[in-house]
Formats: sequence, C-alpha cells, structure tokens
Amino acid sequence: MLNTDQGNWYDLKDTAKITLQDIYLICGMAPPGGGRNDVSPRFLRHFNMVSMTPFNDDTMSRIFTVLMTTYMRQQGFTTDFIACGQSMVAGTLEIYKSAMQNLLPTPSKSHYVFNLRDFARVVLGICMINKNQIENKKTFYRYLLFGSVLQFIVLFVTLNLKYFKFFSHL
Repeated sequence: MLNTDQGNWYDLKDTAKITLQDIYLICGMAPPGGGRNDVSPRFLRHFNMVSMTPFNDDTMSRIFTVLMTTYMRQQGFTTDFIACGQSMVAGTLEIYKSAMQNLLPTPSKSHYVFNLRDFARVVLGICMINKNQIENKKTFYRYLLFGSVLQFIVLFVTLNLKYFKFFSHL
C-alpha cells in the first residue's frame, strides 16, 4: 500500500509500516486505450502532471535523418547512399503513419498500438548494418523493407492476409 504523502509505505503481507525518506517516485503513463486503463484521480493526486504532445512529421524526420546521416558518415558511405538514407527515413515515416491508420488493433491483439518506438526500431535497425553488407542501393532498400515488415507486420499479426496486403504496394 502506498502513502507517499505521509512518508509511509505499508507491506500488504504483514501490514508493517515502512518509513520513506529522501525518495522520489517517478511514474510514466500513456492515454487509455490499447490495453491501458484509466488511472484514478485519487492516485494521480500524488503526482505532478507533465504532458508532452506527439512529434509532428517534420520533427520526427529531422531527428531520424540526423541519426541516419551520422551513422552513414561514420561507416564511410558515399553521398549517394547518404541521400538514400534520407529517403529511407521519409519512407519509414510514411509506412509508420500508414500502419497506424490501417493496422488497427484486433480482438486478439487489442493491446498493441503503434508508437514512436516502432519507428525508431526500424531506423536504428538499419543503422546496425555494416557497410560491407551493402552491395548496392537495392540491397539497402531491401533492408528497410525487411525491417518494416518485421516491426509492423510480423510482431503484430500471425499470417492474416489482410495485413500482408498492406505491404504489397511497397
């Protein structure tokens, strides 16, 4: 049982009182939906609320383009490959936005909602590729497609044709 306002914590097994000193309790939460429940106002009164608005497309593109460009320069890619990396970030953003609109939660996967972490995993997964593994630009783009399918499809559904049709136009 939690009673941080009074500086106490109670063990539910033997109801012994535990005194708390110099403790900061930090919590994170997201809006209800996708398997997340409402948090009661009674519990929320113990915390200061700080909220953040979602990033817009320009901000997301800028952040991940800088990451991709930095990676590619460190690996020694040529400028034409760096331009491919920038277009890959833009493509990943389009796939991410489309997945959020079209790959909605199902009754069997109602807990899954796409977020910035999924977008980041695709881009950062591409950044794990060694320059020696890239033969040409086509191979580079195949890594993007593979990472996108892995992140947005395989982890979301199990062989449902509707969701594979989503990627057929890529």
